[in-house]
Amino acid sequence: MNQGQREKVLKDFILEFLPNSKNNRKYRTNELEFVSDTLSKVFSKIFNINIEGNEIVNAFDDLNYRIHFQKDNSMGEEVILTKARIVKGRIIPISGYEENNSSLVHFQIRGPHIKDLSRFLKKLPPNTNEDKIEKNKILEERIKRFVLKYKNLN
Repeated sequence: MNQGQREKVLKDFILEFLPNSKNNRKYRTNELEFVSDTLSKVFSKIFNINIEGNEIVNAFDDLNYRIHFQKDNSMGEEVILTKARIVKGRIIPISGYEENNSSLVHFQIRGPHIKDLSRFLKKLPPNTNEDKIEKNKILEERIKRFVLKYKNLN
C-alpha cells in the first residue's frame, strides 16, 4: 500500500469508526497517545501496516476534526492546525504556531468509540457482560466489511 492509499484508508477508517463529536470534553480515551496507540494497533492487526502518530494527527486535521491542547490541569485552549508532526511525544504544528508545549492533546471524538476499538484488540474475559460481547461482535463485523473494501490495495 503506497502512502496515498494509506492516508485514504486511515481517513476513511476515522470517518467510519470515529465520527466527529459535538462536545469539547477531554478524556483519557480521546487523548493523542491513547488514540494513536489504539489506531496503530488496529491497523497493524487488520492491514499489517504501521501507522505513525504524525499520520494520525494529520489525518484528523485534514478531516477538520478539532484538536484541543490542554496545558497542565487547565481547561485548555483550542488550536486549529494546518499540518503537524510529532517530535519526542509532543505535537509540533508545521504552520500557524511555533510550538505548543501542551501536556495533553485531545481529538474531538467520543471516548466510547475509541474505547470499543481498544476492546476489539483484546480477548474478552469469560465473565464479560453479554451486551459488551454483542457490541464487540458487531464492531468486528463492521471492521471485516471495511477491510474487504480495501483488501486489493496491497
